Amino acid sequence: EEELENDTAALRGSAVSAFYKTEKGFAASATLQSDNLMFFSIPYDEGWSATVNGKKVEVERVNKGFMAVPVKAGANEIEFTYETPGIGLGIIIKVRIF
Repeated sequence: EEELENDTAALRGSAVSAFYKTEKGFAASATLQSDNLMFFSIPYDEGWSATVNGKKVEVERVNKGFMAVPVKAGANEIEFTYETPGIGLGIIIKVRIF
């Protein structure tokens, strides 16, 4: 039981403290004890982009198809935004045709 409690306490140090939906995706708050990859059990798709504390970061594909982003130690605000791949080009083509 003591080992389980220690493992749980260690995981708590790398978990989000708040998670909420935004207009174009979702956001989370987390305070980490050390630099790490923050894992999200949301399916990876090329349409996702992310920022950590307002700075663009690479969304990594991990664990056979989920997402993670690099996060520094300390307090962090993480925001994911989704845009359908190719939608910008589709809008340009539609505007030029009509």
